[in-house]
Amino acid sequence: MKRHFWRLLVSRLAASALGSVTFLLVARGTSPKDIGALGTVTAIAAIVLVAGDLGLSTYLPRQYAREEYARVHTGLRINRVSSTVLGVVGFVLVAELARVFSLPIALALVPIALSLDKNTDTASNVCISAGDSRDPAISFFLRRLVPLAVFALLYFSMGRDPILSYGIALVSGSVAGQLVVNRATRRAVAIGFAGLTGHENPQGSARRRVIRDSLPFLVSNLSSNARQLDVAVTTFFASPIGGGIYAAASKLLQPLYLVPSVLSLLLIPSATRMERIAAVRLVRRLYLAVLLATPMAFALGLVAQLLVVPVLGEDYAGSASILVALLTGLPLVALTGPLGSVLQSQGLQREVAVVGSSFAVLTLAMIAGGAAYWGAMGAAVALGVSQWIRATVLVLILRRPGMG
Repeated sequence: MKRHFWRLLVSRLAASALGSVTFLLVARGTSPKDIGALGTVTAIAAIVLVAGDLGLSTYLPRQYAREEYARVHTGLRINRVSSTVLGVVGFVLVAELARVFSLPIALALVPIALSLDKNTDTASNVCISAGDSRDPAISFFLRRLVPLAVFALLYFSMGRDPILSYGIALVSGSVAGQLVVNRATRRAVAIGFAGLTGHENPQGSARRRVIRDSLPFLVSNLSSNARQLDVAVTTFFASPIGGGIYAAASKLLQPLYLVPSVLSLLLIPSATRMERIAAVRLVRRLYLAVLLATPMAFALGLVAQLLVVPVLGEDYAGSASILVALLTGLPLVALTGPLGSVLQSQGLQREVAVVGSSFAVLTLAMIAGGAAYWGAMGAAVALGVSQWIRATVLVLILRRPGMG
């Protein structure tokens, strides 16, 4: 597990750093208002695609670990169809909204890129559950390296609009990453498919059963990703410029969110095979580690804020204090993913879904209240506090009678 963890972590950190560089180049070439619009479209499209995922990105790796290969096959087919439909619909809707509100029409390319990424991420998770971390690592790295190269070519060499260059770059990277991981997924489950051919029809009732069983994971995934609407909520309740300042600070921290993301992916298959008492100990260690890391994150934020103006420019000077608040709360925000993965793998997916859906509403309400009262800073503080409460509730679930 350690080898897979470090391979995925290093590749994703490097890739996310490249993605942040690309975004920062876009930010320097356009206004905070357009960056706020880009962040809002990205956040809303991401949430819609999480809903369209139907929980399969979490459900299928768990089924692979249980050797339910026919369900994996069916789920992957459902995922491809939903990704295609949502990508096309998202393109049309965003293009029309951009026309109505006089925003860059190239924003419509974002849903296309994210729908391809959704399909790739689900397939990558299956590969990781099968013990293949190499191909998902390559795929993720390409999805960030290719956009940087394409953006540099279009924007710096050819002088194209920064938003248009960014949209084309995102789609190019998503296609490259999908080509790698699709081949790996077919290889990862080929033996299972061959053994089950003719024993279970992946049509009709099997498809409905997969969707039904994945719904608790859908609720949990939606609630976990609801925080991605923080930019959109901040933009609405503070101001478009406030949303842009918040989005810029949030993007600077994007690589750090990958540590818990990678850990969650690897915990799903291993925690599925754990005894209950071992899972309880793991969750308690995770919670304690995050509580210890929070003061260190605050100290790091005080240093990191000095880099905001040199990196983003004078227009984003207000992002410095936002960066400190977001970085302080980052360990708390990051903890909920791994905690949820462990509990889900122990058969507690319904409990995780209930907690997640409740806190999705609470988190967005707190961000809205914070943004209305204290602008972008209020939104950043509200995000960290709400996720700390959520993580505490997940840990307390393990103290119920019969839970170890």
